[in-house]
Amino acid sequence: MYFLCFNKSVQGMLKINCCGKKLKGSMVNDCIIGIINSQNQKENNLSLGEREIYKNFKEEAEYEELLFDISSKNVLCLPLNLSVGNVDEDFLAENSIRKQAFIKRHTEFLYGSIVTDEELAKSAEKDWENVVNDYNTLLNLKKGEKLLVWMDYSCESLCSLLYVADILKYKDIKFEAVFVPRYKEQNNGTVVDYINWGEFDHNELNKNLFNRRIFTKNELNALSLKWSKLKKENANLRVFLNGRVVSVDESFYDGFILNCLKQGETKVSNVLASMIPIFGDDWFINKRISYLISIGKIDLVKKDNDYFGGSAIKLAKNE
Repeated sequence: MYFLCFNKSVQGMLKINCCGKKLKGSMVNDCIIGIINSQNQKENNLSLGEREIYKNFKEEAEYEELLFDISSKNVLCLPLNLSVGNVDEDFLAENSIRKQAFIKRHTEFLYGSIVTDEELAKSAEKDWENVVNDYNTLLNLKKGEKLLVWMDYSCESLCSLLYVADILKYKDIKFEAVFVPRYKEQNNGTVVDYINWGEFDHNELNKNLFNRRIFTKNELNALSLKWSKLKKENANLRVFLNGRVVSVDESFYDGFILNCLKQGETKVSNVLASMIPIFGDDWFINKRISYLISIGKIDLVKKDNDYFGGSAIKLAKNE
């Protein structure tokens, strides 16, 4: 069995919550998962702090059982950001536009952190190498193997589903998807509005796997045809609109961005947060904000050189 997701935070959640036992009721769970609970982990490989935790917990700890019988190596991730940019190309080619955009996103996201530019470049290349390896693993799935795809309702996730259906449509495998619940009532009566699977912890995950379905070969072919249409259109932006993934002009989000600024000056990060319900791609939204600044529709009040999201912006006077 293999898991497939399209977001690094979801991949981390799956590795933590599905691929190893964890301590019951402990606040240090996330720190020691994969360290002291792994069957293949030797105590002498631990750091001093980890070894102390191991010493204190290894005998008396109570453990949660595995949620799935799967190893972390079987958790695949293709964070290709397919809602944005050229999709009519070989993504895995050495100098593809997709690879260049992936590296650019990676370095811009972490720019201003404590790591050096050289370390950023190496990290980006390593992440891309992981994407290529996971892609090749998908292509080499054997007859009868099962793939469980972890889906949300972002255009990125839905575009990726179409893409994966296209590359796997001739594979004789069991293709199943589990969609994140949009709303869930908690025991205290509050209702949670989930965005993606990365928000779940071990205690809640197993209770929310009800929205699962197996795709037939005909359905995979239908999804493949949808992807072929999007490739032919090859727009700069795709969005999930009225229940379908559609190609749109790259200015699609501009009205939403400007509307967020009608209440006055705010930070870029607040604009991004306001646009979460429409699943706008953060990196692309940042680019559109920069563009609207360059053409005079938005004023840059104060620039944060380390993190663009910390920059203060407001509507230009003529808007």
